[in-house]
Amino acid sequence: MKNINDFFRDFLKDEVNLNPTRLEVAKAGIKTMENFLRRNDLFKDSIIDITPQGSYRQETIIKPFGDSDFDVDLLISLRKFDGWEPKDYLNNLHQEFKSTIRYADLVDRRGKSRCVTIDYANDFHIDLVPSISIYGVGKVMNKNSNEFEDTDGDSYAQWFEKKNLITTNQYLTKVVRLVKYLRDSKLTFSIKSVLLTSLIGRQVNEYDNYFNPECYKNLSTSLKTLFNRLNDYLQNRPNLTDEILVNPVLPTEFFNRHWNQDRYSNFRNKISNYNTWINDAYEESDINEAVKKWRKIFGEDFGEIQKTMASFSAYQSFDVKASRHDSRINQEEFISEQFPMNLDDRWSLKIAVSPDRSSGGFRPYVYRKNEGLTFMVNRNKSNLPQGIFFKWKVKNSGSEAKRYNAMRGQLENDKGDGVKFEWTLYKGKHYVECYAIYRDSVVATDSVYINVV
Repeated sequence: MKNINDFFRDFLKDEVNLNPTRLEVAKAGIKTMENFLRRNDLFKDSIIDITPQGSYRQETIIKPFGDSDFDVDLLISLRKFDGWEPKDYLNNLHQEFKSTIRYADLVDRRGKSRCVTIDYANDFHIDLVPSISIYGVGKVMNKNSNEFEDTDGDSYAQWFEKKNLITTNQYLTKVVRLVKYLRDSKLTFSIKSVLLTSLIGRQVNEYDNYFNPECYKNLSTSLKTLFNRLNDYLQNRPNLTDEILVNPVLPTEFFNRHWNQDRYSNFRNKISNYNTWINDAYEESDINEAVKKWRKIFGEDFGEIQKTMASFSAYQSFDVKASRHDSRINQEEFISEQFPMNLDDRWSLKIAVSPDRSSGGFRPYVYRKNEGLTFMVNRNKSNLPQGIFFKWKVKNSGSEAKRYNAMRGQLENDKGDGVKFEWTLYKGKHYVECYAIYRDSVVATDSVYINVV
């Protein structure tokens, strides 16, 4: 018999967290960018360091929704170039990628004022952010205003890590992921991830683990604790001020892009509503009623309505083992546990889906139930060595697949032709991954999200 915190764990794993292969792709992309820059004639002698920033570094990335994608921010610390204006750093960085065959069609700077973007396939991009130090203060460049702006990504990361360590089992990162999921799934409020992360992180008090350790005893309690505090913080501040927007480690930087009083007021009101619902769900003692109340917040994919023992406490732990069959079919497998990941920028893998229902860009494929889909390695858009073989993985999500013990996630052998057929049996956002294996290492991978409605 599962309790609510078991459901939170499963919900994070199945619905919220970015799948591990995507993280491996991001990791490989970071390595590729670093190799390119350290070999580039213009920049190689001026590079001090290249470090991931933002959600990737804080481990708060979640699965992308709709036409969104996930991104990795790379801060490129440089020595100052004599005679360069702020915009020159971005324009020249863009040009170095644009002049190569490999990146000419992937590099993008439209709508970007502080970075150069490398758009990878599907739903992933890397934002390259050049920076220099002026009199000991980190500076990034604003191309539009042609000005330097203060930054301190490392201090921010250290601040967040310190806050995270105060929460048991680093629940802060998981709470941030849950609130980002709430934002992206409900679409009732908008706020930049860095500001949302900062506001939640501020609610962790330095001495919590000494004077109030019970407030982080599990994930549901941690969510309630931080959400209650966030709501109190916002309700005591009806007007949007610099105090709310300021970088917690850099008083001269404000996270106010695309935000104003109207959006703040809406955010403040919605947080108050969700806070009431969270408290109500948390206090519910009946397991099935608790699931229903948490679903009001996170949607129908949260938890399971259990047919027996409904009167037991929603938060009580039970030592009831699943059947051997259920345990096997729900045991997810990971390619990195069978083969080393050696993703090589020389090789690429692209999956095609028939019938093709994508809308272009980063949009997922959308299908009705009971459609037959064929997934195939697109030989025209893939670049792979001879002697390759493939493995596949199908990972379902959603309450319907969960109800039928059909979450899947096992690695499956390819039949030798790079083709896999599947039926769309369950509503939800599922994904299919293909792995290209060469000389006992994974050298390329691709994933597609399939929305069944």
